[in-house]
Amino acid sequence: MKVAEAVARFLQAQGLQHVFGVNGGANLHLIHGIYENTDIRFIPTAHESGAAFAADAYSRITGLGCAMATSGPGATNLLTGIATSYYDSVPVIYITGNVASFRFGSKFGVRQYGFQETPIVDIVKPITKYAVTVTNPNHVLHELNVAITSAQSGRKGPVLVDIPDDVQRMECDYQEFGKSIYSFAPPNDAHIGLLTKWIGEAKRPVFVWGAGMRPYAEQARRLAERLDIPVACTWAAVDLLPHDHYLMTGGFGTHGVRAANMAVQNADLVISLGSRLDTKATGTPQHFVREGRVVMVDIDQAEIYKMKHVGRQVDLAIEADCGLVIEALRDLECDGTRQTPRLSWCEQVIHWRNKYDSEYQVIDHIYQEVEGDDIIVTDTGTGVGMVCQAFPFNGKQRLIHAWNMTPMGYAIPAAIGAALASSKHVTCIMGDGGAMMSLSELATVKRWDLPITFHLLDNQGHAMCRQTERQWFAGRYCSTDVESGLGFPDWHDVLEAFGVEFRIHKVPPDTTLIPQAKFGQPMEDADPQLPLDEFKEQMIITPLERK
Repeated sequence: MKVAEAVARFLQAQGLQHVFGVNGGANLHLIHGIYENTDIRFIPTAHESGAAFAADAYSRITGLGCAMATSGPGATNLLTGIATSYYDSVPVIYITGNVASFRFGSKFGVRQYGFQETPIVDIVKPITKYAVTVTNPNHVLHELNVAITSAQSGRKGPVLVDIPDDVQRMECDYQEFGKSIYSFAPPNDAHIGLLTKWIGEAKRPVFVWGAGMRPYAEQARRLAERLDIPVACTWAAVDLLPHDHYLMTGGFGTHGVRAANMAVQNADLVISLGSRLDTKATGTPQHFVREGRVVMVDIDQAEIYKMKHVGRQVDLAIEADCGLVIEALRDLECDGTRQTPRLSWCEQVIHWRNKYDSEYQVIDHIYQEVEGDDIIVTDTGTGVGMVCQAFPFNGKQRLIHAWNMTPMGYAIPAAIGAALASSKHVTCIMGDGGAMMSLSELATVKRWDLPITFHLLDNQGHAMCRQTERQWFAGRYCSTDVESGLGFPDWHDVLEAFGVEFRIHKVPPDTTLIPQAKFGQPMEDADPQLPLDEFKEQMIITPLERK
């Protein structure tokens, strides 16, 4: 069997129904292998970065995505998407073609010998779990299987398999590879025992949910309800619990809502599940949960033990899959002696939520058009901040964003991937700056007649950066608005040209995402700061002195 056909059949065996990519001289055999030998639908995007973002979003819904590119610029155009998948722990297999193996310049000690030759494996190794160039045709399927297994096991992430053009055309011994089943070691019994003890002692406990909680949201909700423990979410998890649930405090962190930040910072026990507790979550680490215990459950040991180096060592480290820890706590009950103080704490959280709700008029307008179980895709900038602070998620909607890499231009191609991965309607929310970076993918949307409604926040610039300039540069704008150099089209002309439907929302150019804890501020005392007397009245632990 020809290698290109074997690759296509392998991808179909993994359950993929769509593969994204752009054709080129060094990957045409792979693409033809898909067209001619499988039921997979190849989706040609306008740009390789669009293919990478689409595959990333596709995987967030289905569990695996795939994007293909040719050698040279085709492969390097995947880089931002690969990094997006890596930092968000999303399993995507990227397959690149390369020049024929006998044209590799490394054999001659030159930079490049074959046309568009590029050492893509060396380039992507820091942002993939596994990357390899395969020059033996009988090793291709084995390497694909190793890559897929790596992508979907442990802390998940992207992989890349680079197949030279001549190898794609060779014959190989075909063998079947089914889907792998992955398992995790159970958490340490002593750790679970200590955690159980601390939960029993706590008067003001809080669960922190991160992106790693997504597969276990229902089990975690039942546990929180059984124990009457409020939940604070990172932005990547704000859609996991209905906004009006009595335990939902909202998204916490440097750009979090006041209720969530007040709850986390005043807690005497924070149990972090599936969050790496980065600086966006903790703010200044030394200020984080400074009068309470922190338990951190994460599958990546390095993420846990980094905490002692950044100034807030955790009190209990549990290196395990979150689902297994939740299962270990499944039978834990809250007895009558703990019910009264625990419910009083829940009432306090509800008070903060009602008193300090975040509101943005544009989000209210968008919400009126969103269907009950929409997939909501956002670009980076002020738009995602407003969504995470104020959108009233109902527990059925799914929020997709490139949380850690946060590239501008992610939303349109990610909406394509999300639409093809499910039968649901997609709501795509983006600023005009982000939209400019992936406008060409609107042609892909139109070509496949995808069920996507676009909401464009037209603020004539880069609002989040302008907010930073107001904070640190006395409001002097450089390259962040039209007056300082940016250019924008007439959006009505753009929409007419591409033939897609947009909702254009005029947003004041100086719209500010608040609250926001600037560098050095504890996140419970974020800008705009509350009146000092009111702030002290709301705090349970000792407030830090304002600078």
